[in-house]
Amino acid sequence: MGATTEIVFRKMIADDAEEVAALDLKSFGTRDAWDSDYFFYTAGVDQAEYIVGESHGKIIACAGVGFFEDASEIETIAVMPEYQRQGVGTKLFAELLDTITARHAEMIFLEVRPSNTAAVNFYEKIGFKTVEISKNFYGDEDAYIMMKENFSNPE
Repeated sequence: MGATTEIVFRKMIADDAEEVAALDLKSFGTRDAWDSDYFFYTAGVDQAEYIVGESHGKIIACAGVGFFEDASEIETIAVMPEYQRQGVGTKLFAELLDTITARHAEMIFLEVRPSNTAAVNFYEKIGFKTVEISKNFYGDEDAYIMMKENFSNPE
């Protein structure tokens, strides 16, 4: 049995904001991480839903989605480095996909740095396709705009 058997997934609450912000910083560094105020805010709005994965009481993964009419935007997927390549991201995405499906979104999109090859490879593995390149999206780098339609849970 892998590390994912000890992980409990649940909806993020406002009290998680500091810990999730620390995870985001560890995952993305100062140039792309969001602060705790952002996570505190998203915990209380209907247009977004975030899920955390906990192992032994510690948040080790987080994913969030924003909702826009019949579409949804993956805002972040972060897994602590020591839990990567163990299926945590796939299980986390499956949990997020259940949330997206419950909201009846017909399409999922996201932006990702082309230099983040691990993320690009993960998204391609679970069925996302690059549909556009947004020039200077991050200021210092373009973004791949990736989309997934007619989706189903990867598990």
